[in-house]
Amino acid sequence: MKVLHARRGPLQGNAYQVGARTLIGRDPECDIQLVDREASRKHACVLEQDDGSILLRDLASQNGTRVGGESVREALLSIGDEVEIGDTCFELREVDEALARTQEIDMKLISGSAQAVTVAATLSEEDRAGIMAVLQERRAAAERAREGKGCCDSPLAERARQEGWPHCPACGGAPGSLQKP
Repeated sequence: MKVLHARRGPLQGNAYQVGARTLIGRDPECDIQLVDREASRKHACVLEQDDGSILLRDLASQNGTRVGGESVREALLSIGDEVEIGDTCFELREVDEALARTQEIDMKLISGSAQAVTVAATLSEEDRAGIMAVLQERRAAAERAREGKGCCDSPLAERARQEGWPHCPACGGAPGSLQKP
């Protein structure tokens, strides 16, 4: 499966499966919605050809589309090519589908049709362990909150307690659970 992996910009770390037609831009109806003033509403389109090749087409955008640092109107992409739109840089990657199914994390966007095609690229064991550690800490904090023992001891939690915020930004502690454990 081919994906566009965001290497730089607000979407950094996310990967998006390339379909028959993948629309990129600021418009909520785009498959990959960019939050970037340099991007046009419908900036570019990635098309998977019948032969499996990937075609990138700039849709007459205001600020242009670059591949490998060069402005293009249309370009055939190869694995490893970098596509730049505004502050966002994507890399075209090939991901093993069987491996991706066992190691992917679904990334859901708040709006737009991007929800249906948003996937994350294969994670290293170190990345998976880090994510699992964060999830375990959040679960433990939620459990402490349910038991009335308060949320975590992070500096953000201390600030949340001092300022009376309804939720701890570090662990997501529930309202009323911002006392020290």
